[in-house]
Amino acid sequence: MSKFARYGRRKPSEAALALVAELRAFPGEVQKEFRVEAEVLGDKLVAAMQARAPKRTGALRAGISRKWFPVSMRLEVGLRDTKRGRSDLFYGRIQEFGRRQTSSLYTIRLAGGGKSKPAVRTIPAMDGKKFVFGQLSELRREGRLKLQGIFARLTGKMAA
Repeated sequence: MSKFARYGRRKPSEAALALVAELRAFPGEVQKEFRVEAEVLGDKLVAAMQARAPKRTGALRAGISRKWFPVSMRLEVGLRDTKRGRSDLFYGRIQEFGRRQTSSLYTIRLAGGGKSKPAVRTIPAMDGKKFVFGQLSELRREGRLKLQGIFARLTGKMAA
């Protein structure tokens, strides 16, 4: 079993792996510049996602974060570490992706004795709010252009 399947992640494409290998070959100051631009973009994405997130207690907005992984040179932005049942923010996944209508059976205790009667509770369907995976195309385009500019400038220097 590959490490990607074990953690439920997609395996990176050959082009992505080649790009990371090429970026690692650049000098340290180049990697720092790339990281700074990626973190600035990450801060903007976090602010946009927090603005779109539902606000009831504010905990969900506070749970949106970013993290830089220096080895793979990638930035992860959004509701991180919110696995179902293992996080205080597990409901963020429900808010993001929605839920289908379900019903559950429970019992109602009647007053005056040990009698009870069954009842059905219907939980209504809810559309996803898409505050993390929604369309943030302007920010993503701006970040992609900046990072492509850095990459083009660096490859031009390397060729010269």
